[in-house]
Amino acid sequence: MFEFYDQIRNRRRIWISLFNCESDEIRDYFKAMAQPQGVCKMNQFEYELQDWKYHIQKVKEKTTTSLSGRHYGHFKVLMDKAPDIFHNIYTVMNVALKRTLILNRWKTTVTVLIPKDKGTPKIHRLRPLHIVEPEINAIAKALWAKKLMKKAEKTGNMSDDQYGGRKHRQAQSAVLNKILYYDINKMRVQEAQYDDIDMKSNYDRELVRLVAAEAQIKLGMHRNDAQFMVDFVENHEFHVKTAYGVSEESYKYTPDSKLYGLGQGIAWSGPGWLLSSDTIAKCKEKNMFRNDIYKPCIETEGAEKPG
Repeated sequence: MFEFYDQIRNRRRIWISLFNCESDEIRDYFKAMAQPQGVCKMNQFEYELQDWKYHIQKVKEKTTTSLSGRHYGHFKVLMDKAPDIFHNIYTVMNVALKRTLILNRWKTTVTVLIPKDKGTPKIHRLRPLHIVEPEINAIAKALWAKKLMKKAEKTGNMSDDQYGGRKHRQAQSAVLNKILYYDINKMRVQEAQYDDIDMKSNYDRELVRLVAAEAQIKLGMHRNDAQFMVDFVENHEFHVKTAYGVSEESYKYTPDSKLYGLGQGIAWSGPGWLLSSDTIAKCKEKNMFRNDIYKPCIETEGAEKPG
């Protein structure tokens, strides 16, 4: 019991130090994570059997899975010919999610390196895609990509600066809006400022614990649901797959050698980046027109001063 209260006190000291730290950037970031009004806490997620069936039905049988050899074809057969076994797998998934347990079979991840420039593979131009067990992607898709993102859109807790990974939005729309913005300002012959940021390897540098905190604080995700993602990311082992087969050796997250990113190819990586980029956008909007930053630009000769 005393250890529990020590953890609470330590956690409180950490948050106080973050809000009182000398770095304006860190302090602004954590303030931007504050939960908006009207956002209720979510109950712990319970995976529905109909969602599990729908997921198995929709995924193509040839979709690659992890090293265990359990591909989607097996699950499709079990759903039709052995519904009791299929239901038992579903029960195990819910128990693991509720108790934040990561099965040993789930801890094996195969990384495939896809060349970004087709025909000219370069070591610094490879996109790593992680192949995981079907149950993990099914849970991630139902909880993060559907339920959490639906709540984020419903509560208006997503910045308009973000296009990718959102329903009824396309990445092409960002490019089109940029062209229209330039054309309109060119016709009106007026001064304008356009903020265009291209994050390099953002999916590979996401901080899993920060994303989990954002999901809990901003959208009210249940602690166990967020902890399930953290435990998986910090416990799975990576094997590399090439044309010569799958590597026997592996690497994993350790306190001394931390790995970043939620895993490209896993359904929670996109929503996780949406949460972080939303916080970044709010920090940007807050500091975009600060006078102490833009005063030299405003007072240049020929420029209009704000009224």
